[in-house]
Parts: sequence; C-alpha cells; structure tokens
Amino acid sequence: MVAPEIIVSADVTLIQIAISNLLQNAWKFTSHHEAARIEFGVIRREGQPTYFVRDDGAGFDMSYSRLLFGVFQRLHNTHEFPGTGIGLATVQRIIHDTVAKFGQK
Repeated sequence: MVAPEIIVSADVTLIQIAISNLLQNAWKFTSHHEAARIEFGVIRREGQPTYFVRDDGAGFDMSYSRLLFGVFQRLHNTHEFPGTGIGLATVQRIIHDTVAKFGQK
C-alpha cells in the first residue's frame, strides 16, 4: 500500500534507488509470510514530512539495531534471507546526502 499524498523533492534517481532498496528489503523479510503487509507512507514530525517503509516481516533483535545500516552488516542468516548487507547502508547514505543538500539551501 502506498499513501496517495506522498510528494518528494529530491534527486529522482537516488530516491528511486533508496525506495527500491527499502521495498526489496521489506519484500525479502516478509517472503515467509503467506499474507505479508508492506506499507510506504508519510507522517509529519515537527511539521516536516517523514517517509517510511513498514512491514510485518522477520524483524530483528533490537540490541543489534546499531549495526543495521553498516556496510556488509547482516542480522539474519544468509541461508534464510540471502543478500550482501549493502542495501540499507546505501539507503542511509542517500538519505543523509539528500537531507544535507536540502539543509544547505
């Protein structure tokens, strides 16, 4: 489900890569659910839009959350969920660089 009111001002290619990585990640970690739920939406925090991808996938132990966006970091076994561990690190870099650019304007 995608919220209809989502509007983003950013580099189209980079945002497409970030959203694609987030949705692929959600798809992968919900793949063991017969009726998975993946949601892309926006909420307001302190008057600013905050975009999110939320799913009901495998989840992870929150004590490892500091590792989540590290390059080549994996919080699940590769046999259960394949991948390289660069998807979320790529997303974080894109979002950080995008926010920094908008902060300079």
